[in-house]
Amino acid sequence: RAKRVVRVATLTDRRGPGADAARLYEDLTPPPPPREARIPPPAYRPPGSGRPTKRERRLMDRLTSG
Repeated sequence: RAKRVVRVATLTDRRGPGADAARLYEDLTPPPPPREARIPPPAYRPPGSGRPTKRERRLMDRLTSG
């Protein structure tokens, strides 16, 4: 879950419409990372090959964790 960073510009005494509320703060949240920098998709496994064996899982863990 991403955290948001905002700077409150002014406060108001009463509740108002959303358009007015948007003018009361400035959103300083950094933009999300580019699509390719996110978690890569899982490795391809041919259909019907089933779950990886314990040996295959250990090999994959070694490759992905360095």
